[in-house]
Amino acid sequence: MKYILVLLLSLNLTTLSAQSSSQSVSEVSSDDGYLFAVKLDKQQKQKLLSAFEKITGNELNVKVTGLLVEEYENGTVVELNTRKNRLSVNYSGTNETAKQEARKLAVAIQDILNLAPAPAPPH
Repeated sequence: MKYILVLLLSLNLTTLSAQSSSQSVSEVSSDDGYLFAVKLDKQQKQKLLSAFEKITGNELNVKVTGLLVEEYENGTVVELNTRKNRLSVNYSGTNETAKQEARKLAVAIQDILNLAPAPAPPH
């Protein structure tokens, strides 16, 4: 009886741990740039790749390992790092129009990945 109880308990714990997932979202805006980054766990890597494809308009029909970078004329960079499971939008500069475009890309990524919007900064 003890053996069956321990077996059922271990199976239950294994199932619970297999269902967990993690994500990290950061957003920084300053006078000289903008950075948005999202990091997901390994089980959600395909979601990041799909979001990168939708944002950049590139369809990737190959297995990707490493770093994918898409740079726009205004200086905004969209970067997917498959080893770190991280997708980011980065703009370094003082052009407000370009900064707004980078923010729009970040909002689109949040929508694609169904992420909750970042909380407002404290006053």
